[in-house]
Amino acid sequence: MKAILTPQNSTGTTYSYRAEGDVLHVTVNGVEDFFDFTGMPDGSASDFETALEPNPLIQATKADGELTITLLGWYGNAPVQGEEETDEAFQERLAEYELAKTEREVTI
Repeated sequence: MKAILTPQNSTGTTYSYRAEGDVLHVTVNGVEDFFDFTGMPDGSASDFETALEPNPLIQATKADGELTITLLGWYGNAPVQGEEETDEAFQERLAEYELAKTEREVTI
Protein backbone atom coordinates (compact mmCIF):
# COMPACT_ATOMS: atom_id res chain seq x y z
CA MET A 1 0.00 0.00 0.00
CA LYS A 2 1.35 3.41 -0.94
CA ALA A 3 1.00 6.18 1.64
CA ILE A 4 1.69 9.89 1.66
CA LEU A 5 2.64 11.06 5.13
CA THR A 6 1.70 14.65 5.90
CA PRO A 7 3.78 16.11 8.73
CA GLN A 8 2.01 17.06 11.94
CA ASN A 9 3.86 18.35 15.00
CA SER A 10 2.92 16.70 18.28
CA THR A 11 5.13 15.89 21.21
CA GLY A 12 2.68 13.45 22.78
CA THR A 13 1.36 11.35 19.89
CA THR A 14 2.53 7.80 19.31
CA TYR A 15 1.38 5.97 16.19
CA SER A 16 2.00 3.06 13.87
CA TYR A 17 0.68 2.02 10.49
CA ARG A 18 0.58 -1.51 9.08
CA ALA A 19 -1.06 -2.86 5.92
CA GLU A 20 -2.39 -6.29 5.06
CA GLY A 21 -3.46 -6.14 1.43
CA ASP A 22 -5.96 -3.28 1.18
CA VAL A 23 -6.60 -3.18 4.94
CA LEU A 24 -4.81 -0.46 6.89
CA HIS A 25 -4.23 -1.12 10.61
CA VAL A 26 -3.59 2.01 12.68
CA THR A 27 -2.64 2.56 16.31
CA VAL A 28 -2.73 6.09 17.76
CA ASN A 29 -1.84 6.61 21.42
CA GLY A 30 -2.52 2.94 22.16
CA VAL A 31 -5.96 2.84 20.47
CA GLU A 32 -6.24 0.51 17.46
CA ASP A 33 -8.57 0.67 14.47
CA PHE A 34 -8.52 -0.52 10.88
CA PHE A 35 -9.74 0.74 7.53
CA ASP A 36 -10.76 -1.83 4.92
CA PHE A 37 -10.43 -0.61 1.32
CA THR A 38 -11.00 -4.06 -0.19
CA GLY A 39 -13.35 -3.66 -3.12
CA MET A 40 -13.09 0.14 -3.19
CA PRO A 41 -13.73 1.30 -6.77
CA ASP A 42 -11.47 3.81 -8.50
CA GLY A 43 -12.07 7.24 -7.01
CA SER A 44 -11.41 8.92 -3.68
CA ALA A 45 -12.89 9.07 -0.21
CA SER A 46 -12.19 11.46 2.64
CA ASP A 47 -14.76 11.02 5.40
CA PHE A 48 -13.77 8.12 7.67
CA GLU A 49 -15.41 7.06 10.92
CA THR A 50 -12.97 5.92 13.59
CA ALA A 51 -12.41 5.67 17.31
CA LEU A 52 -8.96 7.19 16.82
CA GLU A 53 -8.33 10.67 18.14
CA PRO A 54 -7.19 12.44 16.14
CA ASN A 55 -8.20 10.64 12.97
CA PRO A 56 -4.95 10.11 11.04
CA LEU A 57 -6.59 9.21 7.72
CA ILE A 58 -7.00 12.23 5.46
CA GLN A 59 -7.82 10.66 2.09
CA ALA A 60 -7.84 7.38 0.18
CA THR A 61 -7.57 7.32 -3.59
CA LYS A 62 -7.71 4.35 -5.92
CA ALA A 63 -6.64 4.74 -9.54
CA ASP A 64 -6.31 1.81 -11.94
CA GLY A 65 -6.66 -0.46 -8.91
CA GLU A 66 -3.71 1.11 -7.05
CA LEU A 67 -4.50 2.41 -3.56
CA THR A 68 -2.82 5.53 -2.20
CA ILE A 69 -3.68 6.84 1.24
CA THR A 70 -2.82 10.19 2.79
CA LEU A 71 -2.07 10.01 6.51
CA LEU A 72 -0.80 12.20 9.30
CA GLY A 73 2.83 11.56 10.18
CA TRP A 74 3.59 13.01 13.59
CA TYR A 75 6.95 14.25 14.78
CA GLY A 76 8.02 15.70 18.11
CA ASN A 77 10.77 17.96 19.36
CA ALA A 78 14.16 18.14 17.70
CA PRO A 79 16.59 15.57 19.12
CA VAL A 80 19.35 16.60 21.48
CA GLN A 81 22.67 14.79 21.42
CA GLY A 82 23.30 12.69 24.50
CA GLU A 83 26.63 12.80 26.33
CA GLU A 84 27.50 9.21 25.41
CA GLU A 85 26.06 9.41 21.87
CA THR A 86 28.46 9.49 18.94
CA ASP A 87 28.25 12.33 16.43
CA GLU A 88 27.39 9.76 13.75
CA ALA A 89 24.49 8.30 15.75
CA PHE A 90 23.16 11.77 16.55
CA GLN A 91 23.38 12.90 12.93
CA GLU A 92 21.40 9.80 11.94
CA ARG A 93 18.65 10.62 14.46
CA LEU A 94 18.65 14.26 13.35
CA ALA A 95 18.27 13.23 9.69
CA GLU A 96 15.29 11.00 10.62
CA TYR A 97 13.71 13.92 12.47
CA GLU A 98 14.19 16.29 9.53
CA LEU A 99 12.67 13.70 7.16
CA ALA A 100 9.64 13.34 9.45
CA LYS A 101 8.97 17.06 9.00
CA THR A 102 8.50 16.68 5.23
CA GLU A 103 5.63 15.30 3.20
CA ARG A 104 6.84 12.01 1.81
CA GLU A 105 5.66 8.89 0.05
CA VAL A 106 6.27 5.53 1.74
CA THR A 107 5.19 1.95 1.28
CA ILE A 108 3.32 0.43 4.19
